[in-house]
Amino acid sequence: MKKKLLTIVSCLFVATLGAGALAACKNKKTDEPEPTPGDDSQYSVSFAEAAEGIRYNSENSEIPVKKGESVSFSLTVSVFYTGTPVVKAGDNELEASDVNGRTYTYTLRNVRSNVTITADGVEKAQSQMSGSGTQDAPFLISEPIDVLYMSERINAGIASYVLGYYSLQNSIDFGGEEL
Repeated sequence: MKKKLLTIVSCLFVATLGAGALAACKNKKTDEPEPTPGDDSQYSVSFAEAAEGIRYNSENSEIPVKKGESVSFSLTVSVFYTGTPVVKAGDNELEASDVNGRTYTYTLRNVRSNVTITADGVEKAQSQMSGSGTQDAPFLISEPIDVLYMSERINAGIASYVLGYYSLQNSIDFGGEEL
């Protein structure tokens, strides 16, 4: 009760400082305990196996965290997949704080329990490669998925691909990925 009253009084005082500070006060949860000074509770943020096409950019599958700390991490979506990853901390969906190409960065704030990160929501891209593989109408390759599609067909022994003609339409960046 004392803590709630103190928070309300603090919010009223902050209200004189401006609407932005008041909005921040309105959003503050008063029923959540504040970290106790000297409270060194340890939790872990662990990474569940990501869906195919998503790779976490962390060397550790688990990160130790003190109570109330934040953890940032990133993941990369394969060039052979499309879509925006759906990332959750437990049941709570996280929003990317930064997107740089195919790399998404997330921050989990104010950790107060052990939590597992999950990532899914992407699909394997579909090749839009055109052409019939003849000298007059070669297969046209323009995306990384086209190269993967071509290699899968060649490795399967499909004659039109094994003996086919190809035309590279532009430079293709595989983002460090291998077939």
